[in-house]
Amino acid sequence: MSAAGETRFGSFRLDRRARRLWSGSEEVLLTPKAMEVLLFLLDRAGTVVKREELLEAVWPETYVDDHALSVQIREIRKALGDQPGKPKYIETRHRRGYLFIGEVLREASEP
Repeated sequence: MSAAGETRFGSFRLDRRARRLWSGSEEVLLTPKAMEVLLFLLDRAGTVVKREELLEAVWPETYVDDHALSVQIREIRKALGDQPGKPKYIETRHRRGYLFIGEVLREASEP
């Protein structure tokens, strides 16, 4: 769960320091909140993350409803070419939360 370095999954590469997502040589644009949600899910890949946990992490000390999170998840899925019915990356666990199911490779940054 390092803040620096790169995270790779599928054909994507995420530069954690710069908060930029790439697919090959093309940058994949995400809003800042969508990027925070993606980072949170990537850091907990293979673990179901409760909606409440995501809301608290991404919108600390701010009231937002579930719709705000759904909008961010939808944006991430669109950017990744993921589909809710046949997910490659983000699986919805109804009434529980979300699960990042893609294989995640983390590369540490150089000192």
